[in-house]
Amino acid sequence: MAGWATVDVEVPLHGGERTPDVLVSWPVQRVAFEIQYSTLSVSQWQERHDWYAAHSIKDVWLWGHAGHHMTPVNDTTSGERPQFKLNEVQRAVLASGERCLYWINPLTEQIASGYVPRGHEDHPDAVWKTFATVDDDVVELALDPMTTIADQHARGDNALSGKGLFTSAWQRIRLESQLHEFGYDPANLAAPSSSERHLDAQQVS
Repeated sequence: MAGWATVDVEVPLHGGERTPDVLVSWPVQRVAFEIQYSTLSVSQWQERHDWYAAHSIKDVWLWGHAGHHMTPVNDTTSGERPQFKLNEVQRAVLASGERCLYWINPLTEQIASGYVPRGHEDHPDAVWKTFATVDDDVVELALDPMTTIADQHARGDNALSGKGLFTSAWQRIRLESQLHEFGYDPANLAAPSSSERHLDAQQVS
């Protein structure tokens, strides 16, 4: 973590109104990480999300790798990629404008980014990894190591800024989502370098 960013674990905010699991602070920006394994209603999530927004804190939700927020829906014994059902609160996160859902597995030290594979009528044999929407029922997961970079001048696969968390997978999914809109086969595109992915994430508005 860059020297000009501080990290606090379970620090009470505003007299204990909220206590995020992890708070990353820059001189003028803050990001709160909420690691969620227990049940959470849409209204409870909305209340917390609105509180963070009112205090100019970006909230990043990391859903637990087991339990209420990670429900497998298919049998993978035949070699199919695992798929997971979106619940109501995850749909609420997408409806709020978040483009990607994240899951965390502290045992394997991995972060998973949710995506939806989609086809295109112009390329029947091609598949794009695209962002999920509120109209999607299930997602597949792309895994990244649980590392982040907070220094905007650093280089790496995952990026963290005051705008949120952008995993290496997020950046690839964003690119393929854009390509899908134009029907451009992602297999024809060379993978960007890690520095290109990081810089692209810093430009997200």
